[in-house]
Amino acid sequence: MARKRKIDWDKTFDEMDKSDNKKSTFKEEFENLYKPRIREDGTASVIIRFLEPPIGEDLPYVKRYSHFWKDTGGYVIANCPTSVGDDCPICKENSRIWDDNEDLARLRGRRTDFYSNIQVVKDPENPENEGKVFLFQYGLKIHDKIMQKVKPQDPLDTKVNIFDMSVVQTSNSKSNK
Repeated sequence: MARKRKIDWDKTFDEMDKSDNKKSTFKEEFENLYKPRIREDGTASVIIRFLEPPIGEDLPYVKRYSHFWKDTGGYVIANCPTSVGDDCPICKENSRIWDDNEDLARLRGRRTDFYSNIQVVKDPENPENEGKVFLFQYGLKIHDKIMQKVKPQDPLDTKVNIFDMSVVQTSNSKSNK
């Protein structure tokens, strides 16, 4: 039987809380990104399980900044070097022109994405993905919801470690008597 490694989740959650001030370790594109199939009505319905951080990593996610906008010659798509702690010429130029051309600076602003390892539990549109591990890309709204669970601001909210399945319970585990 495999031994479960011991993770200091309080330390991990503290690092997650501080991660906005740290550089990311994201350095390359990955081909193993999970994207649920979108139905004709624009919705998708899947069940995924967030996994604990890989061995040697402090955080269960990686944060990446990028720039994307339409320019006169087409689209500009660029990973922001600030993701790995380097200077970004786009961010620098945006800071320089902010007072004179705020609209342009906002247009060229940076976007934040997060990447976590997940396991697909249920995917009715692609059942061959069930049980497999993928990288999952998500934005600030999902990240904020995760942070609300792992570090709740309201003292009445219950802390939930969504990255450790040994402590997560679902409503399906309750019996209907």
